[in-house]
Amino acid sequence: MKVSSWLAVVPAVLSLAGCGSPYPLFTSDGRQTTMVDCSGAGWDLCAQRAKALCPSGNYDTIDRRDGSGSQGLLVACKPGAPPAQ
Repeated sequence: MKVSSWLAVVPAVLSLAGCGSPYPLFTSDGRQTTMVDCSGAGWDLCAQRAKALCPSGNYDTIDRRDGSGSQGLLVACKPGAPPAQ
């Protein structure tokens, strides 16, 4: 394959690579999202994992996945001070 052909193919492949994410990486207000996987563990454990992930202990659920043996929450941490201990 000629170099000029490669130069046409590489940008096309790279542009498609960004379409592979199954969920948004950031919320509309700029907070990073994280998928919390809790397959087979139940929603209570999923919520505990999401809470532990966030420094303030508070989060917004952006999406909930529940199907064919897989469960997960897409969360974005809420800003704020860490929880009192």
